[in-house]
Amino acid sequence: MRLKFDTIVARSLAARTGGAVTFEAAAGEPYNVKLLPSARFLVDSDQKVHLSFRLTARIRDDITKRESTKNYHYALSEFRPFSGNGGWTENNAQIVRERASVALDRLLEAFSRDMAGDFVEPYIPEKRRIIKISGVQGGPAASVLLLGQTSDTVIVMPVVGGRPLFLIVQVIERASVRIEGLEK
Repeated sequence: MRLKFDTIVARSLAARTGGAVTFEAAAGEPYNVKLLPSARFLVDSDQKVHLSFRLTARIRDDITKRESTKNYHYALSEFRPFSGNGGWTENNAQIVRERASVALDRLLEAFSRDMAGDFVEPYIPEKRRIIKISGVQGGPAASVLLLGQTSDTVIVMPVVGGRPLFLIVQVIERASVRIEGLEK
């Protein structure tokens, strides 16, 4: 299965910025930011398939000409068979297309907020707000740094060994996790 997300990304980015920022697929040099959307299917032991999305931002510093990469992740809370009745690929992958539209819009929101400087907390130790999240099905809780939230998502940065992983941002559906240390 091959899907292109160019139209979804272009539409969402234009709406989010009032047309001030545009997206071109396969844009060449020079660039300030390259956005690379992708999807991943993960099959669990029961042959149910989990779908997640990633938006990789390659950001070039105009002064040093060095490039850094930051990944924005969004995982769906639903599991389905890959194919067949109710599967991800049913009806020419219509469910994937619908979920991609929502996921990439949320990832672009996180990216836009990050580039606007809304997520400065990881860089200021006294402002860091660490919370714990775990799957609604159970499992160990993970420490994450709260960057932001909406009515149905939390935007976080993973923490490993007490240190934030600065190059990863996760947008997580509230319905898919248990959250400790966050006032609602």
